[in-house]
Parts: sequence; C-alpha cells; structure tokens
Amino acid sequence: MNSIKLCINNKTFNVKVAASSEELIRGLSGEASLRPDEGMLFTFEKEAIRTFWMRGMQFPLDIVWIANDSKIVGL
Repeated sequence: MNSIKLCINNKTFNVKVAASSEELIRGLSGEASLRPDEGMLFTFEKEAIRTFWMRGMQFPLDIVWIANDSKIVGL
C-alpha cells in the first residue's frame, strides 16, 4: 500500500492510500491505533455517496469527504 503526505489547511497528514479492491475492503481493520497526523485515503473512480464499515476497529474514526476537485464536502 502506498503512502503520501496530504495537506489540508496547512496541516500535513501521512496517509496510506487504499486504491485496490483488497485495500478498500481491508481499510484500517487490524490497526491498533493511528497517530493524530496519520490516516487513510480511499480513492474511487466515480464520485458517489459511500458507506464504510471496518471490521474489528479498535478506535473511533473521523471521516472527511473530499470531492474530485479537492474541496472538502463533508465531515
């Protein structure tokens, strides 16, 4: 799984990029924790309303929705 640096409002996050079917399915399942500057970016070919469920999550999640034009469209 690739990792990138993602900048939002002058704050930099180290994120894993979930792009393949396997990565999208697994998500953050199995991770014990994340640091405040870590996350995961889920990429999709088409914009659509998505639902997420990650089996075995051990910590709460915050989800930020980003449109194809890089604008934050939901929290």
